[in-house]
Amino acid sequence: MRILAFDIGGTNIKYAICDEKFNLTDRHTVPTEAQKGGQELVQKIICIIESYENIDRIAISTAGQVDSENGIVVYSTDNIPYYTGMMVKKIIENKTNIPTFVENDVNAFALGEARFGAGKGHSDFLCLTYGTGIGGAMFLNNKLYKGNTSSAGEFGHMITHAGGKQCTCGGEGCYECYASAKALIEAVNKANSTNLNAFQIFEKENFSKPEIRSVIDKWIDEMIIGLINIIYIFNPPLIVLGGGIMNEDYVIDLIDRKIYNLLMDNFKSFNDFRRELHEGKIPEQKPREETEVTLEDPSRDIEAKEAPRVPRKKKRKGFRIRQSILLAGGGLLLAALGIFLLPLPLGYIHLTGTKALTMEDILFEGQIRQPVNVLQISASGLAERLSHDIRVAHVEVSRGFPFVLEVHIEDREPLAIMQAEYSYVVLDKEGMVIDSVQSIRKGDVAMITGKRMENLLLGDTVSQEDLDKALAFLNALSPEGQRFFSEINIGNPENIRAYTRDGITVRLGSGSDMEAQAKLAENMVGDVKARGLSVEYVDANLSSPFIKLKK
Repeated sequence: MRILAFDIGGTNIKYAICDEKFNLTDRHTVPTEAQKGGQELVQKIICIIESYENIDRIAISTAGQVDSENGIVVYSTDNIPYYTGMMVKKIIENKTNIPTFVENDVNAFALGEARFGAGKGHSDFLCLTYGTGIGGAMFLNNKLYKGNTSSAGEFGHMITHAGGKQCTCGGEGCYECYASAKALIEAVNKANSTNLNAFQIFEKENFSKPEIRSVIDKWIDEMIIGLINIIYIFNPPLIVLGGGIMNEDYVIDLIDRKIYNLLMDNFKSFNDFRRELHEGKIPEQKPREETEVTLEDPSRDIEAKEAPRVPRKKKRKGFRIRQSILLAGGGLLLAALGIFLLPLPLGYIHLTGTKALTMEDILFEGQIRQPVNVLQISASGLAERLSHDIRVAHVEVSRGFPFVLEVHIEDREPLAIMQAEYSYVVLDKEGMVIDSVQSIRKGDVAMITGKRMENLLLGDTVSQEDLDKALAFLNALSPEGQRFFSEINIGNPENIRAYTRDGITVRLGSGSDMEAQAKLAENMVGDVKARGLSVEYVDANLSSPFIKLKK
């Protein structure tokens, strides 16, 4: 059984191959580009599906309220425009003829936890995830509770501030406007006049700033308001919290300390918070009677179904602390083994160069477990895994002193756009398809016309003589020259023509030496512009170039 599994979030689409034993292979991440809307999103999913062979099932977890029986997004906020009403299952099955199953992302998260993770052994528990928004799911009586219209568990849209901030749902004062990871990022950057992401906020040089720490503390207070309300309403035996932000120790510690002190005494019958880490075998878990809050690893989107969890217990005040002294030799040996084998935090990853990938992408694509221990990461292995991301043109991974993993990535940059069977495809300098769009954005990159390709998928590389000539011409131009030209027409291979953005035609003949002709054409067009000439066309024939002036 080969299942192609997708997790569609507001920022990224993560996908992998899953077998009947829930082993995951061939994991990838691509940008969601949610702003393009639901139709474009589904088309991107179809393109990915068609790039694989011998797929037996398709499984999709997605943001939005989902009628899972019919595979329809019954409602979506403006985080993904024009997604409401999208018949995802029907569209994909009609196109691919592969049985497709669609579920809300947090509901899928809850199902995974019920079978493999923190919810195993529990007939009742709640799930919340903190990311772009706040998602929720309710697992009651050993099954998901979806409510009358498949919309139960929308904890992110509880009103915690009447008449407050405008939410993407159309309401005001929703919980996710104040307590989501997105809300934290916006609040920190507004207070500090920065442009930090969630990972950067908790880096030492930023986290140590009093103005940032103050914002974080206020944000955690907002999280706690919602959690306390939920505990009072449901009195659940277990709450599982997910999202990358939950990997930060400071967040965990402060929630743990504050919520315990704020709850009424008869609701304090829970154990301490614990983080679930994905390693080893999935442990058997015994049912608990007390309320417990479990914090999920940020990679839960796909990996939560794949990997196990080992709880990390925190001690409350009043616990007796036991001290022990290790013999020098044995202690050093154990310490060394611990550094290299155990999930102990050590060092950090320094990411440079890329604008397309985030630190979350690096952790996911690199299959890096939390907390990060750089001594446990193979530099060559990480570079190899990151190189498979279609957004990456080149990657270098090296070690810095004392415990730093330097990751430098050069992004693939768009060079040209051309028409394919179902959409327009964006090509990089090597002719690789790095994006698919439904319309041409004016002024982005030059268009290759005169030829329509059959269906091209993300990651495909075009290699035909006429296309190679067009790409060679555009690659040979300087950055300024690339801004000159809006189109290159290869409809007639013996009469290839390029057009500037202000309407100058450049004749290239058969394009026998496109690199040299590109440089010549750029100089000739530059000369025409500098002299303010009105021309009929420019001929970039290497043996006898000339400029035809208008009469």
